[in-house]
Order: sequence, then structure tokens, then C-alpha cells
Amino acid sequence: MMTAAIFTAEDKHHPIPGLPGLTAAERIVATHWPAFHRSGLPSTTNHSVQAYAEVNHGRWTIRCPWCVTCHNASAEDHRFFCTHCSNGAGGGQWVSVIWPEERDEIETLLGNRPLPEQRNWVPTETVEDLRRENIEHGVVA
Repeated sequence: MMTAAIFTAEDKHHPIPGLPGLTAAERIVATHWPAFHRSGLPSTTNHSVQAYAEVNHGRWTIRCPWCVTCHNASAEDHRFFCTHCSNGAGGGQWVSVIWPEERDEIETLLGNRPLPEQRNWVPTETVEDLRRENIEHGVVA
């Protein structure tokens, strides 16, 4: 069975003409945060708060630690800034994003699932959980 790609922000948020050199995480902010054109990108990171990368419908995403917003996760820039609440509770700063050490294995197991809506993973799940689910549903690697 061919493994489907699990997408990251780099796959969805391409370079912006006139704003070269931005990471995918920065391009999300530049494109979707109304205050960007007034204040630019946040300049600091609040290391006391963390967000976690997870997979939702075949996309690596990050849930805001304070509100209901979710953004695509950048595999290259492990920072998150919510374009909805402006990380207000976190001092308006970036927060660090924690990625799983087993990322490759998670992507392989989820990529073998036939439909994007079946490709989900949250940090409380183990690789063994995913493997067991695949077996229970007849997904072969």
C-alpha cells in the first residue's frame, strides 16, 4: 500500500511575494493576523508555555493553548502564534511547539489509512495505539 503524505505548514503556506525569508509559521501570521501590517511579527518567545503538534485529517496542526483556533504546524519552525487571540494570555509572544520523537513512524502508520479523515493523532496516543487501530481496521502497512 502506498503511504499518503501527512502535510505540514510548509506544504500549504508558500513564500509570499515581497516578504522573502519568512518561515511557514511566520507566513501564517503574516497572512492571517490583522495586526501584522501594523506591528510585524512577534519578536520573542514565551518559553513557559508550550503547544503540541498533532495530526488532524492528515495535516500536522497546533491547537492554541488559550482559544479554539488551530493552525497548520511548521516542521521547520517550532513556534506558534495564534492569529485569533494573538497569544494574549502568553504575553503576545510566540510559544514553543513540541513535536513527537516518533514523527516518522506516526506519519507512516497514519499514511497507510485510506481516507484523510482517518489520519488523526494526538499526543496522548502512542505509536502502539496507532498500530493497534490499523490492525483492528484492516489497514496493512
